Amino acid sequence: MKSIDHLIEYANLILQGQYCSDEGYLKVPRIAHTLDTIRQLHAWGFAEREHRDIWIAAICNSMIGVGSSPSHVDTILSKVEELSKVEGSLDAIPLAITKELLFVDYEGVTEEDYYASFMDKSLHSLVIKIADCLSEVATLMVLDGPDAAEYFKKAQPLFEAYSRRLDELREEFNDTMALDIGRSISTFSHAFSSGGINLTNEADS
Repeated sequence: MKSIDHLIEYANLILQGQYCSDEGYLKVPRIAHTLDTIRQLHAWGFAEREHRDIWIAAICNSMIGVGSSPSHVDTILSKVEELSKVEGSLDAIPLAITKELLFVDYEGVTEEDYYASFMDKSLHSLVIKIADCLSEVATLMVLDGPDAAEYFKKAQPLFEAYSRRLDELREEFNDTMALDIGRSISTFSHAFSSGGINLTNEADS
């Protein structure tokens, strides 16, 4: 797309009326989570110009949501593809990354299994999922609900994947970006009094 702004505008339309919590806490629009995920990626050094595929996949993932039916997924991706053509852009939807991010809980896959699967998925989807997860945890903490710690705990296999694949991340991106991701994970880890996370790949030793 000529501008990520157009995709975000479409995401805002799709997510209109959706909130990060329906438990009676302060309502936070789902689009705020989308933007916070992008903000987190940018803070780690994944800028729009150099990492448009990551930004596009992250936004598409936020529109699709958890447990979406195949028809809903196809509808969203088709609309984004159509919007891309209207904008006259040469950018294609990073389908491979977007599909790796899908979590279809109706197929009997647990959240823990889903997070553990990022041990074998692309580094791009791993980075997006960590940003998405930390953004969700931050939102739940702001809402002052009981779910933040539980959500973070369920995502431990995802953070283990980060730890074990740290060398790959350093090679694919750079040391600063790779380690900044770990520092963000550690910030939340310490907040829940569960210690830090391995930043030296000692898990393989």
